[in-house]
Amino acid sequence: MRLGVLGKTDKLMTVGSGRESFTADIPIMKIRGVVVIPGSTFKGVLRRSAMKVSPLLNIKNCFDFGLTFPCATTRSGGVCPVCKVFGLSGEDTSPLQVTDLRYVKSEEEALRLWRERMLVPLGDENPTITRLVRIRIDDSTQTSAEGALFESEALPPGTLFYGEIRLSRALLKKAGVDVNEASRLVLAALADLSYERIGRGGLMTFKVVGSEGIPEDEESKMLLDMLVKRW
Repeated sequence: MRLGVLGKTDKLMTVGSGRESFTADIPIMKIRGVVVIPGSTFKGVLRRSAMKVSPLLNIKNCFDFGLTFPCATTRSGGVCPVCKVFGLSGEDTSPLQVTDLRYVKSEEEALRLWRERMLVPLGDENPTITRLVRIRIDDSTQTSAEGALFESEALPPGTLFYGEIRLSRALLKKAGVDVNEASRLVLAALADLSYERIGRGGLMTFKVVGSEGIPEDEESKMLLDMLVKRW
């Protein structure tokens, strides 16, 4: 299964990093100077969303087995379906893989990347970056702390990012996970991402701009149709 996803920031958003330079106290994540939302960040938020929506799909998660999230093969034998899809602690590979999310100027550009099967090559263009000056508050006095001013970088609302999600049928079969169940879980988690915080309190809405190999069950088709028509 392959999904091309387009995310749009709904409010000011910072996905911070170790600083490449000293241009801001809290800089936005960049790779060779280009703004990016790391695939690891995106996958982590998607996984958290999947844990939340799994009961609605009658899919068990770590907590149903009395386990600590995420469950590890050494503790649980890998019984949690969510962790089987997203990866178990202590294992090198997982059925679900995601790319970094890279800035695009339009939905048309995202569609071109999807059609050309480009795994989002690193370009040299960046979105607009807003620089914010904030005041740090001392918790004990509820007043501004000494050296309280700090600067952060943020992406403005409406900034677009494109990336891909892939599910390996072979690895799902090896993990003993039903393909239809995994598809529903990932699509429902993607739909729920509008309510999950990304980075430092940011919010994004995601839609699907391209899909391949989606199971034909009614729930998967309904979820996909909703994600295609997201905005």
